[in-house]
Amino acid sequence: MSLSNSDQDPPVWVNYFYFGLLFSILILLSVSGVMVREDLGGSQIFFLLYSIGEAALEVTLFIFSGWAIRRFLPKIWFTIYIGLTFVCFILHLIDFMLDRIINFTIWETIEFVFDESFDNFLHMLAASGLPIWVWFGFFALLAMIPIIGIIIYRMTEWVTDQKPLGVRLDIFLQVFFCIPIALFLWDFSASRVLHREAHLSFIKSLPWKITFLHPHIPLLHLSHPLAPTKTAKQIDDSVNAFSHQLTHKPNIYLFIAEAIRDDVIRPEIAPALSQFRDENSNGYLSLSNANATQYSWFSIFHSNFPYYWNQMKQQEPKAGSPALRLLRKLGYEIRVYSSADLLYYGMDELLFGKNGHLASSIKYFPHSSPKEAWESDEETLKAFAGDLSNHPRYREGQCFVFFWDSTHFDYSWPKNRPPLFSPVAKGLNYFNAYHSKENIESIKNSYKNAVNYIDTLFRHFLAIIPDREQSLICFTGDHGEEFFEHGHLFHLSQLSDVQIQVPIIFQLPRKPDSHPSLVSQMDIFPTLIDAVTTDGSTTDILEGQSIFLKNRWPYAVIARYNASRTPCEFCIHNGKHKLITRFANHRDIFRSKFLQILSLRTCQDQVFEECKKDLDGWIRTEFGKALERLFPIPKKGEEDVSN
Repeated sequence: MSLSNSDQDPPVWVNYFYFGLLFSILILLSVSGVMVREDLGGSQIFFLLYSIGEAALEVTLFIFSGWAIRRFLPKIWFTIYIGLTFVCFILHLIDFMLDRIINFTIWETIEFVFDESFDNFLHMLAASGLPIWVWFGFFALLAMIPIIGIIIYRMTEWVTDQKPLGVRLDIFLQVFFCIPIALFLWDFSASRVLHREAHLSFIKSLPWKITFLHPHIPLLHLSHPLAPTKTAKQIDDSVNAFSHQLTHKPNIYLFIAEAIRDDVIRPEIAPALSQFRDENSNGYLSLSNANATQYSWFSIFHSNFPYYWNQMKQQEPKAGSPALRLLRKLGYEIRVYSSADLLYYGMDELLFGKNGHLASSIKYFPHSSPKEAWESDEETLKAFAGDLSNHPRYREGQCFVFFWDSTHFDYSWPKNRPPLFSPVAKGLNYFNAYHSKENIESIKNSYKNAVNYIDTLFRHFLAIIPDREQSLICFTGDHGEEFFEHGHLFHLSQLSDVQIQVPIIFQLPRKPDSHPSLVSQMDIFPTLIDAVTTDGSTTDILEGQSIFLKNRWPYAVIARYNASRTPCEFCIHNGKHKLITRFANHRDIFRSKFLQILSLRTCQDQVFEECKKDLDGWIRTEFGKALERLFPIPKKGEEDVSN
């Protein structure tokens, strides 16, 4: 069949089966990406139609370009072109998955992958929870994508040749003119009412990641640059000046579990931890300092703001955690039991110094398929129990650090008994293009089973430790976990409440005189050290603050994942509201003169609209004291340090 009226205007013969398949799947991905996001003022409808328009324009462009190449170039170029169209389709598919999981586009991801070292890239693949052989198979499949696309095209071409379809050239010209005009008019009509935050969020679900118009992002002018971090010499001088003599050194136990969000510490999921919190917690809001492991580990052990992690990682010599150095000066020995990969981003040296010299022992229990994370976590506790029975001196003067990994994707627990929560997710259920309520619930159930297993280990720990009442214990998660509460899966993607609210549960021999309203991971070691020294003297060395201090800084700074690069997006949290912002100069935050205001939210992640009329004034009122500390007037010589 031909729709052409003239021999001088030959029709464009369309493999409607192949391109129709690409168009259908592209629409499915875009619509699914839009529909799971948080709807703000009807924004879903706007971006839904926009995504359909961009998908139609892209596929039409593919068809027209293929016709031109086939007509004017040798046949081999058309074959190569078809392979490239299938590559573009696969990139859309990968982009869809990346958007859901880490809220990065495919191009942003490629950029940060090239920033990684090869060793750390392998550690990142291992941290995904998938066996390395699966990743090698995936990359081998990627290399074959053009060939697969060509084969699919040839197969579908045989089908369409039986019932050919030709389209006039002027139809394409009309499409190339009308769709952009329609999108522009649609954009223009909605630009005045479209919520700014919706645009920042939904635009990543569009096939082309752009719109003709976009709302203005407010800027907050910084009077002064970000404060430089302490130099290695400054830290050395402060640590060396720290002098205390302890007559009694009760054991310290620190547990850092992967991806434990605060709201799962409930009797029906984690009874031991729930009871432990009821017995010891004072009801404060507890926050991670990042939604990514490397930044939160840094903030815990260095008691510092997360955006300094890259600077500290590059400092020489590799002295390790200032907090652990203080404990060593107090006469404590550091003993580490880990199922998590401490080589991830070189965290072993950043936390424990060159060759792990700060730790008296580091026992690492790796896991890779077929061995599961729960088995490694169990081994850490067995090794600890064995050390306790074999070394009587371990009853005092020890700081034990546990890294547990069962609650990392894909969630791990013993399979030799029926799961407490069912049904559970299996295999590709995690990565379905469209997640039904039942599917999301199955993923949550897998997570709850892993949390329940961690709780079982913690209950066993409490039963075997000596002098429990006199011991200092802290249990925390490195960050939280999201299950599409705000449009994303797992963590890394955004600073939502479920990704940043983690348990920070202390058991301390003495209680603070006043109860803090907000505690972050930076406060863990200042609190533990203050509990044994009783004078709060870490404030000149560590940026975090002990919960024993009466006049505490009432804010927390929380950074968003940025791979191996310095985090540029962060939020300031005051317990009621959070200011989500980003340095305008992404490449060098220490020279940035402006902050981009991305979002204003309540602590429950509801959009806060009341400050629209005087945004700058409201920010200065709510977060002025925080900004003064983070962006202080530079002291003499500090400009040179930041350079």
